[in-house]
Amino acid sequence: MMPGFAERVNVAVGRDVAKPGLQALGSHAKLIDPASSRSLVGSVDLDAAVREDCPRDPRWDYGIGVKQGSGLQAVWVEVHRATDGDVADVIKKARWLRTWLSSSPGTLKQLPAELVWIADGRVGLSPKSPKRAILAQNGIKFRGSRLRISADGRVD
Repeated sequence: MMPGFAERVNVAVGRDVAKPGLQALGSHAKLIDPASSRSLVGSVDLDAAVREDCPRDPRWDYGIGVKQGSGLQAVWVEVHRATDGDVADVIKKARWLRTWLSSSPGTLKQLPAELVWIADGRVGLSPKSPKRAILAQNGIKFRGSRLRISADGRVD
């Protein structure tokens, strides 16, 4: 049997840090709107989990394991101010995440993944901003102030 999200996260980090459902997101869990809680299979506060090992790095915030059909997907969520000026910071964090995943032990890096930015507070990133295209080119989805996860595990 293939390892689940929690097992993969714990191997990648090197200790037990995964939590059930959205528990690892703490107060930020309210920014996630799952159509079905059964599609959520775990979460990790990645920033806190690797802070000691990567104290000066631009760390990504959270990971959520989501059932998608018969498979599993990682949804990596960054909660950050949302202005045109913050785009470069979020891209740096995404680059860090990809590097961390590729060098981490275990099979977490093999999961299909989506990188999602959620606004912490007011959204100041214009819908017509060229910065949104730059985000897309870097594989980052900006979802405003809420992330919706459909019952079949799609990120909306």
